[in-house]
Amino acid sequence: MKDAEFARVLRDEYPTAYRLSRALCGAKLADRITRSVLGKSGRASARWRDETAGADWVRHHTILECRAAMDAADPNRYANRDPIEFRAFLKSMLALPVQQREAFFLTRCEHLILRDVAVAMDCSNTAAQQHLNAADAALNALAGSDSRRIVEMLIAAYKADVPAAASWIEHIVRAKVRRKWLGRFWKLILFAAVAALVYMALRAQRIWDF
Repeated sequence: MKDAEFARVLRDEYPTAYRLSRALCGAKLADRITRSVLGKSGRASARWRDETAGADWVRHHTILECRAAMDAADPNRYANRDPIEFRAFLKSMLALPVQQREAFFLTRCEHLILRDVAVAMDCSNTAAQQHLNAADAALNALAGSDSRRIVEMLIAAYKADVPAAASWIEHIVRAKVRRKWLGRFWKLILFAAVAALVYMALRAQRIWDF
């Protein structure tokens, strides 16, 4: 993958990684999780076939890190949302199984297609659809006839106030470039050393043959 493509994957997927981390684990952990995932992407990008593979990797590893951090998630992360009925709706999200929450946020808030949701969650398309259906049913039962308006409020809150990350994303890109050129440098040194050894061996053989 070219450096420009790698940088584009990070810039495009950073908002999703941050929003998903914040929704699942709270703002206190969102920055840490997002930096951790994107920080590991430089080495992982050697296995990416294209930008789609890169986006898949970032979303999937964001989900994995959120699951690992779930025990430390802020239990009051939805407590200060207004109005009161919206606050109750958000708190009810915490009662859903985590995979239902993941499917809901990835589909309803990030607007990903089912294939991308399944890849992020590491499950089949059928399982992802089942998790989404269960989440929709539970939340619609809670909100009743007001469910469309409440979900629209949730999507707006989900997407709000994503911090800028340009500076540290560029740092990750530069670190990847440095590693790539350093790797090439050491390969060149190794090639030169092997060539020198072969040359000396051949020269020594000529001397002995003489």
